[in-house]
Amino acid sequence: MVPNTARALGLAILAIAILTAIHSTAYGQDSAAAAPQSVLLLGGRGNLGSGSLTSGDFFDESAQTFSVVQGLAPQRVGYSATLLNDGKILVVGGLDPQCPSKKTLLFDRNGSNVKAGPDTICGHGIHTATVLKDGRVLIAGGSISDDLSSDCGELYDPAANRFQTTAGKLNVSRLRDAAIMLPDGSVLIAGGAHSSGGLDHALNSAELFDPTSGHFTFTKGRMHAKRDDLSAVLLDNGTVLIAGGYDDQTNVSHSAEVFNPATSSFKLLKGRIPISVYHLVRLKDGKVLMAGEDHRVVIFDPARATFTVAPGKMAETRTVYSATLLDDGRVLFAGGRGDNPDRVLHDAEIFDPARGSFAPCKNKLSAPRMEQHAVSLQ
Repeated sequence: MVPNTARALGLAILAIAILTAIHSTAYGQDSAAAAPQSVLLLGGRGNLGSGSLTSGDFFDESAQTFSVVQGLAPQRVGYSATLLNDGKILVVGGLDPQCPSKKTLLFDRNGSNVKAGPDTICGHGIHTATVLKDGRVLIAGGSISDDLSSDCGELYDPAANRFQTTAGKLNVSRLRDAAIMLPDGSVLIAGGAHSSGGLDHALNSAELFDPTSGHFTFTKGRMHAKRDDLSAVLLDNGTVLIAGGYDDQTNVSHSAEVFNPATSSFKLLKGRIPISVYHLVRLKDGKVLMAGEDHRVVIFDPARATFTVAPGKMAETRTVYSATLLDDGRVLFAGGRGDNPDRVLHDAEIFDPARGSFAPCKNKLSAPRMEQHAVSLQ
């Protein structure tokens, strides 16, 4: 009886151990899957008088928590941060005190394995960075000095880990422009400013980059307004919505227009946008969230070409903040400056398009942050 009892007891213990191991493994997998990092808020500034932050905040959508990670961002402004197809994040350029930088950084999407990437051919700051269909990244324009915009284009090849200049240059040197990849793989580069001799001239011209030939060509039509520091987003039907931007007198445009790749032309939309637009976020239903320096946000319906003010309002007006689409269809508004322009915010709000309302995020950023880059990790 004793040997059988001991044997039974041993088998029971073994079974419990196996079940415990299985449960632990499954729990670890579920925990990792249930707590993905949705957004990286990179760099920016912590107060009005400080230099650039080198830290980042990861946002966990499921728990609505922020976790700080140090040493991800260069101590510069005007750089780009782009999620590559292989899951790494590429940081390019930025403005040093002397000139735009040629330095780059590469790190994993979870903030690990930070290392210097290859230098760019040209210095870039306040430029655009666009991932192409084949995984390469187009770096275009920007600033090459305090008073001169750039016509340089180059391509980063992740497989070879190197940059090379495009076959052709931009037809107009420009900075603070917008770049959107179109369904056919070409890239629309629109607006921005041409800077020369210390003077910035807002642009209404646009160009198309052909990844096959490596050349830039003007679109057949021009935008209906000059737009420096404009916003643009690809719509579900393959056209591009363009809004906001400044003219030469720094007046913000309250108009919007749509670029049609089939005709290579722009169509001005009827109606005045009731807010100044600085962010365009395409929602899950194909509509577009418009946000700016206002308590209110506007929803653009492409099917009806209408602008509707959402019923909900932000807790306070934000400027120089980030607005990022989350996986569940809501939008994260984080950091920036508030109603008191001398105060940098370290809170966040979440906009629910289904209800048209805002709710405070359950947790705050690790520290005050404004002018940050928001990288969607979805």
